[in-house]
Amino acid sequence: MTGGSVRHDQIKNNLIRELGQHLKQSPCLVLGSDANLKVHSRNHENGYYPDVMVCCDPTDNQALYREKPIVIVEVVSDSSRITDKTLKKADYFTLPSLREYVVVEQERMEVTIYR
Repeated sequence: MTGGSVRHDQIKNNLIRELGQHLKQSPCLVLGSDANLKVHSRNHENGYYPDVMVCCDPTDNQALYREKPIVIVEVVSDSSRITDKTLKKADYFTLPSLREYVVVEQERMEVTIYR
């Protein structure tokens, strides 16, 4: 989300750092919101830019996008919550590789994990 709050950015960056540390000895790559996620969906043709993605498939190696994340994280606000928990969730779960979709609230201590 371009132009997000400082709180949003802190949460996203903390998640990227901690996941990166946890996965540093693995083949997985932790990507932030500059990385495009290509989703073949009638809802959104251009893909998404999730706050955090964990990608572990070595064949998913395009320079401009990824298609096979195993984890996607969105840090939500009041203005993005409905889209993130409905439209994006539905689109993300069309990805066969996806194991978890994590929604992190930025204004209260709440995390929802969809598997």
